[in-house]
Formats: sequence, structure tokens, C-alpha cells
Amino acid sequence: MSAARDRGCGSPIHACRGASRISACPRPSGIAAHKVDRGSSLGSKHGSKRRSSAPEGRYERIYAIVCQIPPGRVATYGQVAAIEGNITARIVGYALASLDHARQEVPWQRVINRSGEISERRGGGGTDRQRSLLESEGVVFDARGRLDFDICGWDGPDIDWLHANECHFSPRRS
Repeated sequence: MSAARDRGCGSPIHACRGASRISACPRPSGIAAHKVDRGSSLGSKHGSKRRSSAPEGRYERIYAIVCQIPPGRVATYGQVAAIEGNITARIVGYALASLDHARQEVPWQRVINRSGEISERRGGGGTDRQRSLLESEGVVFDARGRLDFDICGWDGPDIDWLHANECHFSPRRS
């Protein structure tokens, strides 16, 4: 596998590429534009940067992380949560479930559960579509509907992206 493949999506479908990997996905507001509370009475006396606790700000951060997952690679809900650093895997699931058809640039299909399986959607359905999208990217499932993280697991964004976006390093579990 080439190093370029791990640096960003590069997919013409998702257009997750460009000179700046920080704002890799073309979306109305990038991760760097998340809400920041500077100098509030709850912050330090020097006006430290803090992440938004509003769902919209969190969701934008989650989408920016998911946009870093290249085609043919997958991450778990927990891995995305650990990279964001201030949420749970369930919040990642809620964020991806809330995507509408207008946000097609976010490759939601590349996030699966920790067992290497596609999670059922609330109300059922969606698994066939997600599996089809992943298979079109070259992801292979076994007879039980699981994939091998050693083959298609994502190692996370590069360190420069993590630092620029105030995210955390979270290695893929072996």
C-alpha cells in the first residue's frame, strides 16, 4: 500500500483531498472552524481554547475525522471517538446516523463496529448498502460478515493533522 493512500481519501466521489488535509472534505465548515470559547469564566485566565460541547460542533469534528479514512480502509466507532478525544462511540454513531443526503462527501460507510461487522441501523436496514459501498472500495468480508482489521483497518490520521486539529493519537487495536 502506498503512503499517499493513508494521507486522505483521494476519492473523486468524496473529493477528500487537497493541499490542506486539515480541511480535506469540502464542507461548509471545517474542523478548524469549530466553535471555540475564549476567555469565558469557565476557561483559564489566559483564554484557553476549548472545544464546543454543542452537538453540531462535535458532529463537524467527527465528520472531519471520518473524511480522513481512505477508501478500502475502515475505523471503528470507538477509534473515531478516541481520536476526537471527548466523546463516546455511541456519539459517533449518532453523528453518522444524522447525516443527510446533502452531506455525501462524508464516507460514513467506513466506520464499523469493534467486531469488524456492520451495525444494524435503528429501525433496521442500511447494512446491505454499507456493505456494497465498502466492497466497491475493495473491502472483503468473510462468510460471517466480518472483515479483518489487519487487512483493512485504518491506522488513523497523520500526526500533523492530529496536532493541527487538536485531536488525539489513537492506534488501531491489534
